[in-house]
Amino acid sequence: MKKLNDFMRGRNGVDELNTLLITEALIFKILAYTTHLRFLDIFSATFLIYSLTRAFSKNIYLRKIENNKVLSIVNKIKKSYNTRVTQFKNRKEYKYIKCDNCHQKLRVPRGKGKIKVTCPKCKYQMEARS
Repeated sequence: MKKLNDFMRGRNGVDELNTLLITEALIFKILAYTTHLRFLDIFSATFLIYSLTRAFSKNIYLRKIENNKVLSIVNKIKKSYNTRVTQFKNRKEYKYIKCDNCHQKLRVPRGKGKIKVTCPKCKYQMEARS
């Protein structure tokens, strides 16, 4: 174990991007096995080789930049997904509309008829059906 620790000292190791790459490699490997398509095996091997290259890399600074770029994209996707799930859960109590002026998304209660809505961002007033 000491030899492995000495070898990995000063190297990037496994981060979130490597975990994502390994997961994608496993998914492609399972798809290749079930569909018997050879090019999926090539994708799987490519992801694994790239993941190992990143894990053993000594250029930690560049690996962190790559990891942060991917994490920002993943976090945007997660945030968008969570917003849509919340809107779906609240669909019976609230209606979501956009401000005519700044296109900010607004939440108004359902079942109130025509109401006046003031955008908290630009203070624009408009009428909306709830």
